[in-house]
Formats: sequence, C-alpha cells, structure tokens
Amino acid sequence: MNKTKIARLLLLFIALPLWANMDQNTIHSPHAPISHCYHWLNEAGKGYLTKKYAFAKANNGSVTFYTTPGTSNGAIAGPGLYCAKTPVGSMGYGDRVLRLDLVDDIVLYDANSGKKHCGHDGKYYADQATCNSKPWDIKFYSGGGVGNIAWYVIRNPQAIMQWSANSAQLESDLLLNKKFSGASYQAHADLTIQYMKSERARIGEMTTINHKARMNLMDILNDPEEMKEIPPLNLIARVVRYRAHDLSDKRRIQVYEEQAERALEDIHLDYNDIQDAIKNSKDLKTIFAKAAYDVTKKADLHKYNVVASYLLLRDLAPKRLTTRIMVNIWKAAFKSDNVFAPMAQAKITDSNQIGAFFKALPAGGDISKLKLQNQFVLLQLFDQFVDNKARADKATPYVWTIFYNYLTQGIEHFNQGYAAINNQSIDKVSILAGLYKNFESGNFKDMDPVYMGTILEDHLEGKAASADTQRWKNAISRLPLPLNDEETYKVLGKYVQGSLKLPSFFDETTFLTMLLERSIKEQKKHATPTNTFRMILSGYYDVFLGKIIKAKDDTLKATEQNAAESFFVNLALGLQDEYRFAYGYAMLQNASYFALNPRYPGSLRYRGHPMARFVGRYQQGDANFDKMLEELTAFSLDGSYLHHLIYEGLERDEDNAKALLSLMLDTLASDEFDTFRTTELYKASNTEKKNWRNYIYNSHIANAGDNRAKSDFCGISQTLSKFKRDIAKFVPAPQMTKLQALIDEGENDNCF
Repeated sequence: MNKTKIARLLLLFIALPLWANMDQNTIHSPHAPISHCYHWLNEAGKGYLTKKYAFAKANNGSVTFYTTPGTSNGAIAGPGLYCAKTPVGSMGYGDRVLRLDLVDDIVLYDANSGKKHCGHDGKYYADQATCNSKPWDIKFYSGGGVGNIAWYVIRNPQAIMQWSANSAQLESDLLLNKKFSGASYQAHADLTIQYMKSERARIGEMTTINHKARMNLMDILNDPEEMKEIPPLNLIARVVRYRAHDLSDKRRIQVYEEQAERALEDIHLDYNDIQDAIKNSKDLKTIFAKAAYDVTKKADLHKYNVVASYLLLRDLAPKRLTTRIMVNIWKAAFKSDNVFAPMAQAKITDSNQIGAFFKALPAGGDISKLKLQNQFVLLQLFDQFVDNKARADKATPYVWTIFYNYLTQGIEHFNQGYAAINNQSIDKVSILAGLYKNFESGNFKDMDPVYMGTILEDHLEGKAASADTQRWKNAISRLPLPLNDEETYKVLGKYVQGSLKLPSFFDETTFLTMLLERSIKEQKKHATPTNTFRMILSGYYDVFLGKIIKAKDDTLKATEQNAAESFFVNLALGLQDEYRFAYGYAMLQNASYFALNPRYPGSLRYRGHPMARFVGRYQQGDANFDKMLEELTAFSLDGSYLHHLIYEGLERDEDNAKALLSLMLDTLASDEFDTFRTTELYKASNTEKKNWRNYIYNSHIANAGDNRAKSDFCGISQTLSKFKRDIAKFVPAPQMTKLQALIDEGENDNCF
C-alpha cells in the first residue's frame, strides 16, 4: 500500500500538547531559513477558518490556497497563501491566525539575495547545488532580517506538514510576541486567544496533519483533482526536474501545454515567475508564446492574464504584436484585475506599443474601477511614456483622478503615488493644489486631517500660494478623524511605533483626544470596535512610556512623567459625565501611575496599587489636587480602586482613603449611576472591561486574602460583597440597602 493510501486511513485532526522545544518566531528571529509561519484570516466576518476546516476534512488535511493578498508581490505564485514570520505581521487581515508548520525539506527562495535555503536550518541537503536544483515552495519577498517583519508566499500546498488555529503552541506564540510588540498587537492577540479558547472548549485542541505533503509527482499527474491543487508553475518546475522513465516525453509536453494555459487563466500570476520557470527550456518558451498568442484572440481577453501574455509575446514573439493586438491588450488590461506591476518593470520603449497605450486609455471613471495598486502602476507608466505636451495634456486628467482616488480611498499610500511622478512635463504640484482647492470647497468633508496635513506640508508648503496653504491648515486642523475600516487602536499603534507622523500644526494632545472621540464613535459603526478602555490604559500608556524611556537623564524623565500625569488628568476632566463613568477611571489610573513618587523618583513599576500615589497625595495641602481627585474619584467606579480604598480606609483606618471611599460609595448608591446603567454607553464600556479581564492584584496588602478585582460591574459587586460588613458600619442604612442591591445583582449574574 503506497504512502498516499496509508495517509487516507489516518485521522486528520489530532490533539497535541504544548511543545516547549518548538521554535517560536519573534521579530528577532532571522527571516531565513524557515520552519513555520503565520497566516491571519477573517472568521467573524467571512467564515474563512470554517471553510478551511471543511476543506481539510474533505481533502486529507490540505489547506485551501484560494486566497491571495492585494499586492503583486504577495500574489507571485498565483493561487497561493501569504504568511508572515511572526504573528505580529499581517494581523490586520483578520481575527484568527493559523500557524503553518513546514515539511523538513522545505525550499525557501530569498528573492532579495537570490539564494535558496533547504530545510529548517538551511542544511537539509548535502550541498548547496542540490538545494539549488529543487523548485522553491515558499518565497521570501519583503521585509526580513533580524528585528524586522518578514513576508512570504507559499505556492506549494504540499510544503505544509501541519497547521493549527487553536493549539496551545499557537497561543504560546501569540503571548511570546506580546513583549516585542505595541498595544495594538497586544490587544489583538488577547482577543484572538479568547476566540481560540472558546473554540477549544467546543471542539478541543486541534492540529491538522496534511497527508498530501510531498506526494509523488506521478501520483499527482495521474489524479486530475490533485493537479488542480498544485499551482501551475510549481507543477511545471517539478516536471522539468523529474528524470524517471515513467514520465514520457509526450506526457511531459502535454503537462506543459495544460499548465501554460492554466497559468494564463490566472490573472494574479506574476510574469517574473513565469520567466523564471521557462528560462532554461526552449520547449516551454515555445509553448508559453503560443498560449499567450491564443489568449489575445479571446473575446473576453480581460478575464485572462493579459499582462503576462503581452510580455511573453514582446519577449518571445514580438512580430505577432500588431497595433490592433496591442490596442486590444491595453483595453483589456484597463478592464481587468490583472497585476500591472510587471508593465512598469518592463520599461517599455517601443513607440507603437506606447502609442497603443494612449489610444486605449478609457474614461476617467473606468480608471477609478481599477485597484489602487494598479492605479499606482498607471502613474509609473505615465511617468515613463509622456514625452511631449500632447501626451502630458492627455495624462493630466488621469493623474488628477488617481491622486483624488488615493486621497479619498487610500490616503496612507498617497505619498508613494505622488513619488511615482517625476516627469517634469506633468505638473503634479498644480494637480495636488487643485485637489486641495476642490476639497476646500466642501470643507474637506470626511478627509483625514493627519494625512491631509502632512501631505500639505510635504508637497505644497513653499510651492503653492502661502495664503492658500494657511487657509487649508486652518480648515484641516478643525476636522475630526474619520471612521473607516481600520480600528482606532491600530491607528494609535501606528503612532506609537512611529509610522504615523503628525503635521507640525497638530499637537499630540489634540491628536490623542481625537483618537478617543473616534474610538467612541466606532462603537456603533464597527463589527469589532476598539476596546476604548484598554486603548486608554495600554495604548496611551505606550505613547508616554516611550518618551520617558527615550529621555536622556532623570531630570528629563521626571519632566516627561509630569507631562503624562497632566495629560491624563486633563483628558479625564474634559469628559462629559456619561463618558467619565465609562472611561474616567482608565485616565485617572494612568495619571496616578505616571505621577512622581517621592520614594521612587522616575520609577514606573507598580509598588502597590496604581492609584496609591494619588491617594497618598490626597489632603496633603494641595487644594487644587484634592478637588481634582475628588471630582474624578466620584466617577471612577472600578473594582480594584474600590478594593484599595476600602482596605486603606476601613482596614487601615486612613482618613484620606475614607474620604475618597465615601465619594465613590455615594455615587454607587446614586440615581445618576442608576441612570447611566440604562445607557448603551454603559453596556459597551462594561463589556469592554469584562472582555479585557483587567485584574489588578494588590500585592502590597498583607494577609488580605483573595484581593483580585476586575474593572467591570462584576468587579465592583464582588468587592462590595467581600467587604459588606465593614461597609455597613461605614454608611447609613438606606445607602447600604442600595449597595446591597448591587451585591444581589452581581450574585444573580454569577459574578461570584
């Protein structure tokens, strides 16, 4: 019985323990060689993980390869699977992640160095020449190196040995990478782990073994369904290197012809990879040239890989490129979802082919239907092709339209598009200034003020009229941050990591306040909104911690700590009452945490409860501070803060803690709090606190028993229950009755 038949008798899904000795990639791992990688996907919105599970059950554990990212680099292998060195990479693509473990004899091609790495340690084969003779399974194409994100695309599904979306090993990987990443990844990882645990509770821990890994070539060629699973260029590469006598020349040519046709049916396949696959074979060049010419005769040419077909003919059969065919090719390309990048890389110089380009240009509205990355390539082509005023005049409206599309649909990529135009015949400054005037007439409605401000300063400052630029700055500075598909915590993550630059006329406080307002609006707009409570505590914390760490001496560190304290206090004081209930505690805790401690100057370590610094400063002669703390404590309804005040005030008999505790208990028993708990904001913010599972452990309290307290209502109710005898001696009976009602509600809700 052969290996394949034996594999079909084995179980697809097996439970695996947490393997302590398995590799765990972090940003500090080298990008090559590689033993495993990570692929994020959208389960909540699209059900992609469910589809992969179903496919695996029906196909001996194989992973579906019907996803490709939106860039030409990522789609170089046709139907393939992109992946990242660490789980931090590509996390924006979804709420679940796969860990893909690769076969021992994996062949990784490093596109930057041109070197192949065979095996997990790069030494699977006895010599490099043997490694070089193998077709690559996975290609490194972007990023890389120790300390960087690295990106790959897997073109051979047989290279995946096993995969999992809920294993303890994957959970360990996610947790390990938190310490190397910012708040955006940390929040994303925590949420993903919750989903994983929920799935494990339903179906158990699961690792899927791919029993199709490294199938024999002849088994594949004798099974049409298996052939469909292997990307065409990978199959061709394997056939080229197969030297056994059971593959006839006739069958070999037949496979080449079938796979050439199949390759040109794939609009995502990169021409550079086709070139690489056929460069050493005269037969393959002839076959692909014929297949490319056959494609140009198709009535629905735009549904085929017209870009690769054109470049094949240009390089292998240029006499077949008549003017009529060239115009048809360009027209089809403009209607298609082909990857345009090879067109710009090809450096086209033939005057007839360039003339056909200008003849075939569609209406501006049709240009807007192209993907933004293809519109970027069009900018590159205009930059290459415009060589006189007539062509410049024809190109200008298209450049205007593409700039407009970037500013309104992909503004974070605008600078790349703007940089693509260096042709002096195309006045990109005037085009951009005209667009700003156009947006000004609509008050820059729905525009992103951060990007619009930086683009103005980078490209129009000193080039457009100063009166215009000042007027635009004034208008832009009044804009809110628009809502889009990107969650607010990710925007904050970009800022913390330094990849989002603020315009000079924006101060940081304004921006962080805008982010808070955006995240609150997001609660009603997003299927997976930002956890605003966590964003304040963790994300904003990262902003100020970074400044303190970078400060050169203790004096400057202390200055930054003071600035952080003031920021959070002022942010909390600026909230409306309803929002103070929801988010005031997060701001107050951070303010206290950053406050200078006389015993530990410059320290950012927990030494007791994070609110201890403010409680210790209360009633020490600073009337303004006391007023602030009283005002905010009344709204800071948090189980851990309540626990701290009860212990300090009632167990240790500290008068300052008693006074603050009295304010908090008054609010808990108030009609105002009852009213707040009927609002949608309460439901949203309480869910945020519950989902985060924010426990504060009061490690400084000796013999206090179980003193963990959550931030949500359950944390408050449980703390009240724990200390209700002490509280009953401290408050009037009618107030205790109302507090007892909160305890009873928590008990009924299974809070404790």
